[in-house]
Amino acid sequence: NTTAPPDLWDIFYDIAMNVVMMDLLSYENEVTLNDTKLSILKSNNYGMDLRVYVVTIIEQNWSTLNNASKLQLADNMTHNLLTNIGSNIPEISTMCKDIYFDLLKCEYMETSDFAKVRDHTISSVHSIVTEQTTTSSSATSVTDTSNASPLFNFFNNDLNSKFTSDNILNNSECLKFLSETKQLFHLLVALAKYPKNHQHEHERCFAFNQLMDYLKQMHREESYTRYAHRMSAELKSLGLNIEAGKALLLHSDLLHFADHEMDTLLPPFILDGVQIYGQQLQTARKEQIIGQAIALFDEANYFEGSIELCTSLASHYAEDVYK
Repeated sequence: NTTAPPDLWDIFYDIAMNVVMMDLLSYENEVTLNDTKLSILKSNNYGMDLRVYVVTIIEQNWSTLNNASKLQLADNMTHNLLTNIGSNIPEISTMCKDIYFDLLKCEYMETSDFAKVRDHTISSVHSIVTEQTTTSSSATSVTDTSNASPLFNFFNNDLNSKFTSDNILNNSECLKFLSETKQLFHLLVALAKYPKNHQHEHERCFAFNQLMDYLKQMHREESYTRYAHRMSAELKSLGLNIEAGKALLLHSDLLHFADHEMDTLLPPFILDGVQIYGQQLQTARKEQIIGQAIALFDEANYFEGSIELCTSLASHYAEDVYK
């Protein structure tokens, strides 16, 4: 039903994408299903793997949606699609590649940009690379073979081929997106290969800084601020409160003090599914972040840093609030 509410489509695709990841439905486990289901699959030429059957349902329903409806599903779809690109079931891998490409094309046709899908792509690549590195027996091998990753090959080969053969997406701005994503992949691998412990804190800080410099250079402020908070949380967990406070200030530095009439209302700040800050004015968020940094500096007895931040707040109150 193409007029179904967006929330219902979200639920449908969430369930469907989870089904295609279920090994229980693979050929090897088909004997656990009853004869009625097997005969239905055979009569419809879907073979012995129920996941292939689900793929056809996903594809059929996807083709009925307009561009705006598809983009509303990007929040939940992007991660599942990128996760399953490396599936050893060709039908699943092909479906994920095609729908991800379609999401990119839909957004570009609607907005002349990839802002929404790009943001979800950065978060998804981060979690996928981290998981792959964590489960690898050798962190070095993950780095050495990053170019052979199914996900990297998708951006480097499959998606590049789709872009260059498409009348709409074959342009310098769109191809720049592919270049950025490949560079991001390598930076995330460099970060993920080092364990989160004191022995590797310098290597991880260096990798964090490289990644954040790149995001700032590319003007990806939303992703930049998320990694600032991830770095801060990690440094705090290692007892490095001064460094954790300075990482928070990377977010604060992007914000500006303003009088009430000129202030900007910011949306909630969400990190890994958790709301860090609610909807608030830009000045209020900057004040809150500075307050958090002061608390971290105080815990480390870094009072000169706290005094410097307090001075900046005093200047703001004198010039903007109580003038």
